[in-house]
Amino acid sequence: MSLNALPPYLLTRMGIEPRGFLGFVNEVRSQLPVLSSFVQDATGSQWLLDAVPDRYQELIRAYELLQYDILLGEQYSLRTGGD
Repeated sequence: MSLNALPPYLLTRMGIEPRGFLGFVNEVRSQLPVLSSFVQDATGSQWLLDAVPDRYQELIRAYELLQYDILLGEQYSLRTGGD
């Protein structure tokens, strides 16, 4: 498991449903338990990051954009309603 997937994993183990960003990370983790310099899917298949099958590209891109927004961007994903 990638380190970035640890917080939602621990919440789930404690019986707390991860929400928001951590909920999305948990969804990514369910499909791609390892997402680092290489990628491993839930079946154990592995690829280098630049050779990941097309079926996972959109999920990875969405995760990258969300992570960027929270860490370096305008944090649009943390806003609610009319903010």
